[in-house]
Amino acid sequence: MCLKSEFRMVPIGSIGNDLAYFLAIENQLALYCYTGNELTLNAISLPNSLFHSDWIHLSKQFKHNLRFTIMRMSKPVYLTIGKFSPLTLQTFVTIGRASYSLLAIIKR
Repeated sequence: MCLKSEFRMVPIGSIGNDLAYFLAIENQLALYCYTGNELTLNAISLPNSLFHSDWIHLSKQFKHNLRFTIMRMSKPVYLTIGKFSPLTLQTFVTIGRASYSLLAIIKR
């Protein structure tokens, strides 16, 4: 079965089309996962950076707020997929492997 376009006949379900679609989706997902991973890594290092800042000579209110922020940032910060899974590079690899496996099974 083919779709007729103005320029040429394109076979439906060809490997090239499937591969191009797969790579486009993976590229979009990689962008989100990379951003989420960078956010998580930066959030992990923030409490240590705050502690090593020059806060000793600052006001009591600032010290209180700084201590509160450090305590609050002790929990990791994640971008999530609908509270289901964190957007990290590990998630990207897991989704990529599952997608490729599913595509291979369907193509069989």
